[in-house]
Amino acid sequence: MKFYNSIGPNPQVVRIFAAERGVELDMVEVDLMGGENRQADYLAKNPGGQLPCLELDDGSFLSESQAICLYLEGLHPEPNLFGASPEERAKIEMWSRRVELSLMMPVAQTFRNITGFFKDREKCVPEWGEVSAEIARDAATLFDGHLADNQFLLNLQLAF
Repeated sequence: MKFYNSIGPNPQVVRIFAAERGVELDMVEVDLMGGENRQADYLAKNPGGQLPCLELDDGSFLSESQAICLYLEGLHPEPNLFGASPEERAKIEMWSRRVELSLMMPVAQTFRNITGFFKDREKCVPEWGEVSAEIARDAATLFDGHLADNQFLLNLQLAF
């Protein structure tokens, strides 16, 4: 397997997940700042141009951090980090989706539309960035409220 890596939170999620499992990934660095992920060679691997991407031994590719982590868990099922029972898996998915859709997506839209980092790569709408920042701040209150009474978003009795 080859792991196409870069700066940013999404590749970091997979790197941390792999480290927690003791899985060593053959890293291929992709220059996100230089736009290497938007070049034909990389787009042939991941047409969306996002990172990370995992090349499997059969030459096929997986993208999206969650999908890559699920694949790695399937190969190395212990310690179990996605839940053992249907209830655990559902709760993990629930909180993952809440974080992804309610918080991280607006944070990403804020960054994409306000910082100017992507100005030469895509249409940026500063007004949408401002709205996204408000949405992210509002969503943070859900997590703050939950974490006021909990050490983690989800406390499971996982056996390590």
